[in-house]
Amino acid sequence: MKGKKKLFIIIPAIVTSLVIAITSVGAVAFVKERQRQVDEWSETVWFAFSNVMEFGEGSINMTYKEIEEYEPQKDIYNSKVYYDTLTSEEKVLYNALEYAFDNNYVYVFVDNAVLSDTDKTMENIIDFMSLDSPFLQQNVDWEWYEHEMVYSKLILFKNEQRTVKGELVRVDNFSAERTAKVQKAVDTASKWELNFPENATDTQKARAIFRYIDENIDYNSEKVDRKFDYLCTAVDGETNCDGFANIYSLLCNINGLKCFEKYSLPPEEDESEGHTWNTVLLSDKWYNVDCTPTKENVTDALIMERLRFGYSDEMQLDTPEYEGIFPESINNITPVNGHFKSCSDENVLSKICDAYRKSENDYIIVAFDIYDEEECDLFQKVANRLYMDIDIVNLYGDRLTLCYIQG
Repeated sequence: MKGKKKLFIIIPAIVTSLVIAITSVGAVAFVKERQRQVDEWSETVWFAFSNVMEFGEGSINMTYKEIEEYEPQKDIYNSKVYYDTLTSEEKVLYNALEYAFDNNYVYVFVDNAVLSDTDKTMENIIDFMSLDSPFLQQNVDWEWYEHEMVYSKLILFKNEQRTVKGELVRVDNFSAERTAKVQKAVDTASKWELNFPENATDTQKARAIFRYIDENIDYNSEKVDRKFDYLCTAVDGETNCDGFANIYSLLCNINGLKCFEKYSLPPEEDESEGHTWNTVLLSDKWYNVDCTPTKENVTDALIMERLRFGYSDEMQLDTPEYEGIFPESINNITPVNGHFKSCSDENVLSKICDAYRKSENDYIIVAFDIYDEEECDLFQKVANRLYMDIDIVNLYGDRLTLCYIQG
């Protein structure tokens, strides 16, 4: 009996020890798991979206991974040419802006952890998005602020809180009112009869779109209201160079042509305005297309097309801000019949006259690195030597002046 009694006493002691040991192990495991979850959550990179600066009710928080995997709703209108030049982190910033645009969030919070890994600023990313997509105009109304977001989470029965520092970007163009007006303009333009030839090639489509715009939209910068976006004014029939670029890009992209926008900004000391035009992919080659009228008195669609359809970057406006970022246009659909440094080049008069005589067309196009219309009487001499009246249209750029000469 004594032996049994001792055994009866020992067994509960062993069980108690085991319970204590198991409990201790469980507590340590619990603490380790909780710490793991806290550490993981603390390293989460955040974006936030709202229509008010305070980020209250109606705002939304999203992680880096969620934004990285986001598929934009308006990609049918987007060339993604500039997007493709970005790093993976910069593409996430781009995606965040597209998410805000798709869902009409005016405010976008960006964790500093993202910004520290990129070479591009938010201004660059917004710029690229406006040039990739005709849905978003150039000269976007936006501002940024330094901002802090406080995040809370209940992790294994205990509430944790952390403060994340970053940038708060306000983009007025993302509002529901503006998006609705732009969408209405897109729906209208999508129904236009562009008169493509049967079994049209890409080049024929690009030309047909160019001609339609030339015949139906006038240049009038005074009537452009940035509140309603350049694309809207283009659809209404009057716009500036930004609107011409937006509408051409839109019509190309929805008709299977890859097209994006370029622009040049004037030097700070130059008070003249910058310019916007397009580059379109035709038969695996990039060509510049500029739908903005060359001069108010140029009403001939063919002259317009010959001066503005299919020129290389060298013959377009200078774009130092984006050099090397977008595909260069180095091909000419319409060849230039002569390229000169100035009106005083050796034998320039004879070369222009010979080019006109040999041309199979009733016109030629010549280019000058330096050309002063007021000081240069070259084309009067051309007319005299050819014994005929000639018409000339000049197109001035930062690099070259193109002169269209027709007898």
